[in-house]
Amino acid sequence: MKRRYGITEDGFERMLAQQGGLCAVCRTVPGTFVDHCHRTGAVRGILCFNCDNGLGHFGDNLVLLELAALYLDGEVLWPEFVVLPEQRDGGVVPPTRGHHLGQRYQVRHEDVERMVAAQRGLCVVCWDRPPEHVDHCHRTGEVRYALCLPCNTGIGRFRDDAAVVWRALAYVEAGAGDVGEALVAEAEVSDAELEALVRAEEELRSEFYRQVTRVGWRPARAGRGGRAVRAGVARGCGARTRVGACGCGAEEFSGRSSPAACPVPRCPGGVLGRRPVARRGRTMTVPG
Repeated sequence: MKRRYGITEDGFERMLAQQGGLCAVCRTVPGTFVDHCHRTGAVRGILCFNCDNGLGHFGDNLVLLELAALYLDGEVLWPEFVVLPEQRDGGVVPPTRGHHLGQRYQVRHEDVERMVAAQRGLCVVCWDRPPEHVDHCHRTGEVRYALCLPCNTGIGRFRDDAAVVWRALAYVEAGAGDVGEALVAEAEVSDAELEALVRAEEELRSEFYRQVTRVGWRPARAGRGGRAVRAGVARGCGARTRVGACGCGAEEFSGRSSPAACPVPRCPGGVLGRRPVARRGRTMTVPG
């Protein structure tokens, strides 16, 4: 394993010693796994099994990690635009499902179906995949929302702890360095090339709006700490942006001082356009 990432036994021991012998993310259990950046191959640190697995479930995606941390802090971001999933037929409900839901979560199958419908049939963290699991707070037992398998498992691997997810976000972001800044370095383009780029961006924007459905936004469930916000997920763009910096022209969600993820799912300036956006002027305090 160590040889696979180009790190010697001595190098592994030195890196682990610099971390105090503990996982670079959770800092509570010994580090055992060499972690590397999947884009550059550079070794970032030594992680425990759970944190290494958690990063894998979120795909090292900074936006998803932040959304997961906010979710655990009680803030659910309700999008204005979504790509609606195929209509579910419901299928045959196993006779044991009602018993399982009642015993473990004190809810009925009908309650879960209404919750999934209110979520537009999508996971409330990534707003991309169908929700397959009922998520609950392991401290209070309160049912929160329905999540997809990767988001539910990733949150579980990070011990259901927002502080650990914030540290994971800072860890991945530190490993990214200034790559985003370098990718968007200024370059000279001709007028013809600029016009072609503008046309291509308009085509991407038109294609984006053909795919999505505007659902508006609504308050988070009563009793929750979440806010009703105009927001969404720029999946895969790997950057947080200032309002409009990605070119989508969407409004930044309100109530937070730091730049956020592009407020439109599958934003043409982030994902469809594959245009990297620099993260400028951002500061973050990592809890714990």
